[in-house]
Amino acid sequence: QIGQLVALRGETPIAFADELECRWRESRCDLLFSFERVWRCDLYRAGDGVHRAWLKRRARSRGLLARIGANFNRKHAEILRLEDSLLRRRGAARVIANSRMVMAELAKFYDYPANRIDLIYNGVPLAEFGPRESVRAEQRATLALGPDEIALLFVGSGWERKGLRVALDAMRLAKNPKLRLFVAGRGNERNFQSPGVQFLGETSDLPALFAAADIFVLPTIYDPFSNAC
Repeated sequence: QIGQLVALRGETPIAFADELECRWRESRCDLLFSFERVWRCDLYRAGDGVHRAWLKRRARSRGLLARIGANFNRKHAEILRLEDSLLRRRGAARVIANSRMVMAELAKFYDYPANRIDLIYNGVPLAEFGPRESVRAEQRATLALGPDEIALLFVGSGWERKGLRVALDAMRLAKNPKLRLFVAGRGNERNFQSPGVQFLGETSDLPALFAAADIFVLPTIYDPFSNAC
């Protein structure tokens, strides 16, 4: 029988991992399957990819001061400590990767053995996302889209990493009045205000938005296998 630990919310990544460690010792859990970076577990799903790889990728797109500041960021430092514990020190008995890119990064940055990695891609509910002309027409009407307007859809939270700034720059460069960009997800809207952009916030009916859109836009800086894709 597999025991189930309740979801925990620590104030910091280390606090979360420490609390989980205590709960795990007290529980009768036979298997610990973690979706988060913790000190150790039986099975770790690296759904967010490799944090060290993400920081390296992000550094290329940032200025010198921003790169230096990242070295003193407490959250990044804690995540790297936990990642090191799971991967370099083999605190994770096995790892699930959701892309070949992540498999390669696990080996490159932490020398994690390939025979302990399972590659499982994200599933796609095809019945929900198949062609639906009636839904498309209804949703385009809800978004007040004209028949000749081109709807671009950006889906995701963590807009810096997902590349929303790049999408906005592309909109400005295109100078096409028929383009409209719809952004679904959480983020600081004030930092990304731009003509032709509409923020939809978090939405439960993503299939309808995909049906209404003409082009899916995700110029992400780093993503192992985005669920939006």
